[in-house]
Amino acid sequence: RSTLDRSAAASDVYKRQIQLSSSVIRGPIVKNRPARAKVPLPLISSKSQILVLGGRCDVGEFLLTRLSACGYDIIATSRSPEECPVIPHVQWISPDFLDNLSIADYPKFSRLFSLLPLWEIQKYSELLTNPDLSSVHVFSSSSILSKASSKMPTEKSLVRALVTSEDWFLKQMKKSRVAGKVLRPTMIYGGRYNRNINKIKTIAKYLRIFPLVDEATGQRQPVHADDIAEFCITALREPKSETFSDPALIPGGEVLDFSQMIAQVVQHTAGQPRLINAPAELLRFALRLLSYLPGPVSYTHLRAHETEAALVCRLLLEK
Repeated sequence: RSTLDRSAAASDVYKRQIQLSSSVIRGPIVKNRPARAKVPLPLISSKSQILVLGGRCDVGEFLLTRLSACGYDIIATSRSPEECPVIPHVQWISPDFLDNLSIADYPKFSRLFSLLPLWEIQKYSELLTNPDLSSVHVFSSSSILSKASSKMPTEKSLVRALVTSEDWFLKQMKKSRVAGKVLRPTMIYGGRYNRNINKIKTIAKYLRIFPLVDEATGQRQPVHADDIAEFCITALREPKSETFSDPALIPGGEVLDFSQMIAQVVQHTAGQPRLINAPAELLRFALRLLSYLPGPVSYTHLRAHETEAALVCRLLLEK
């Protein structure tokens, strides 16, 4: 599939499948923590249920829509369940609700998808002991490979966290004899929560221009959130197994350098902003000035560092 021109079509499909009836379970249920909470009736299903941790994200909304269309009953967690989209067969709950239940009272589910940062899965270790559980899919990142040799402290810390979390998860799955799969998507685009692509579009929309750097030769293989959701649906159809395959890399269909990626993003931005060439040093200076402006992004900078292959320049937008 082409890389960035399918976002609008995928969003239309998503909107058409959203209906006006569903239940939201807000947590905690009561102000004071009960000694033994009960599972509300909406969470009790005669069919096999799927639990999705961290469903309120780009991949989550596409995945939940596809699961619903396939007829599955789904329980999805979010810190703000009342703000989540209404999707048939999907019950939104707060993670706090699970904290109020004993293990024996957990809702029954046979499949689990965790869309949370990989290290967060350790907080839900009790869920992995569910005797009805047949498979668990968790999301890591291709950064575990692409940034393995980075000298940046933040990236080295990220890689260490991913490696440690992947090892912990696979050990837990082997101990419980449940099929566990680690998914490593590349840069994700599509949807309303994406910070990287959407921030580029916002900058281009309001400035009416966006700078390109000739030296920016670093390549990306962005993958649409709906393609990842489709991959997950395919994984559900695989026969039950206790084998543990290698982590799955999920790349997009096109390899783009920085300039190509920006050009495609701007092409689908309202007003068709202009692209201009700018020296790396000038862009770095401008971005540092922008970092002092108020807003949700604390700082932005252009990092240029040597690799064994070539000079790589990347625009980073960090919280």
